[in-house]
Formats: sequence, structure tokens, C-alpha cells
Amino acid sequence: MSRGPLKEELRRSEPDPAALERVWSGVRAREQRSSVLPLRLVGVAAIAGIAVVSVLVLREPSPASRLVPEVHASSPVRVQLEGNSSVELEGNARFEPSVNDARVLSLHAGRAAFTLGAGPWVVTSRYLRVEVASAMFSVEVGGETDSVTVTRGHLRLSAPGLEELVLTEGQSFSTGASQVTWDSLAREGDLAGAWRSLKAEGVRAKAQGAAPELTLLLSDVAATGGDEALSRALLSSVMNAPDGGAERGLAAYTLGKRLQADGQRAAAAESFERSLELGVPVELRDDAARRAAQTRP
Repeated sequence: MSRGPLKEELRRSEPDPAALERVWSGVRAREQRSSVLPLRLVGVAAIAGIAVVSVLVLREPSPASRLVPEVHASSPVRVQLEGNSSVELEGNARFEPSVNDARVLSLHAGRAAFTLGAGPWVVTSRYLRVEVASAMFSVEVGGETDSVTVTRGHLRLSAPGLEELVLTEGQSFSTGASQVTWDSLAREGDLAGAWRSLKAEGVRAKAQGAAPELTLLLSDVAATGGDEALSRALLSSVMNAPDGGAERGLAAYTLGKRLQADGQRAAAAESFERSLELGVPVELRDDAARRAAQTRP
């Protein structure tokens, strides 16, 4: 696929505003012919302030088809959404509407001020999910904390480990250690978020004296973070723990699968056989026996 004039111009270290305006004019003309509704960046000066813009046009026009940019703002920029709705991004913010639904918006980094109407809209960040019909509010993703502040109207807010709540004008909320913990993220399936929260040092610290169930969860977190050696060490600690309980067999089975995937057949067979001795969960017993036979030298 050819890069096209828009991508070529955006790859330049110092984009030419006039050239960008000519390219956008062509894009807008094609949008009108195909009836695709675009998300437009406001003004040539705003376009010049964007470090990277990825543009995607879906193959066939449909009610959900749109020109969807992912915006990395190197300086303040305003993005026009549907109708009179908009979002103002501060420098270093990273913002992305959903490919399939332009009313689902994600802030990945930095701070953004939203003016949304004629909803419903959904705005997500690292830890927050905001549902709103019509409101003005700001969302900030920074360090280990996400926050939202309502300027006008009201919104519905949810976060890991937090019951849904409603914020009204003048109210704000920030995630913190008491609301967002590594285990709440991991139990909800966000193992990558749990790894970002802990890193290897945090995983090792949390594993000290942890119950077998939590140690298994920490092993999954470490594996997702790419620290396979740490993950296997945690599995081995559960497998060999005298008070590991039912988790011992599960740890041996999981370790066997990791070793088998890594081509370590003899070590994998030993782990699968150990899982059968320790009492792997009944639903995994046949699979453990089959894998033990497959990997046995």
C-alpha cells in the first residue's frame, strides 16, 4: 500500500501547513462523496502542532464508518467531534476515538478537556470509565493516578475496585492505591496494568509471604510483563511449598505448559507428572496425563 500524500507530509520533521491544508482539502472532498463522517482537527495551526497522526478509513461506508485519527499532541490542540462536541488536548496528550464507534473515546496519556453533548458518550483512560450524555469535564492520566473533574453537568464513573458513582458540577475523583491495586487489575484481566503497577521488584515484594493463590496470580503478572524467569520461579515456589494446598498441582501443571512451549520436554514431563501426583484440578487431569506422555523422553 502506498503511503499517500497525507502520510508523507506527516512524516516530515517540520510539516508544511499549506501542504497539509491541500491534502486535507482532498480528504474532505472524498468524504463528501462517500458520506463518511470525519473527525476533523481544527485549523492548520492545530495540525502543525501534532507530532504524529495515524489516519484510518474503513473499507466500506456504514453508519459507524469514519475518518479516525489517533492524536499525539506535542502542543495544545483542539479536536472537533460530532456535532458541537470537542476535546482540547494539552501538550504530550495521546487521544484516540474508537475505530468502530466515534462516540467511544480513549485518553492514553496527558490531560484533556471534554465538551460533549447529544450523547451517550464513553470516555476511558487507564483506570477510569466515564459515561456521559452532556457535560464538560477534564480527564488526566499521570504517574500512577487517573483523575476526572466535572465543570458542568454530571457523569457516571467506574474504576477497578470501585462501585459506580455519579459526579456532578464541581466534583472530582482521583484513583489511588486504595481504589486501584495490582490484584484488582489482575483479577479483572488487566495483567499488563498490574505489571505496570508493580514491575519485577514489586512482584517479588508482594510474593514474600503471599498465599499460594496470590503467588499464582503474581506469576501470571510476571509472565505478561515478559519476565518468564520470575514467573517460573513463583510457580516452582508454590509447587514445592509444604502448605501449598490445591494450588500446588495447578502450579506444576502451569509450569509444565510453559516448559513444553519452550521446548524443554524432559522438564515439562516432570512437571506434568508432579501435577498428577499433587492433585491437578479434575478438569485438567486428562490433559496433564496426555501432555506427560507426549513430553516423556
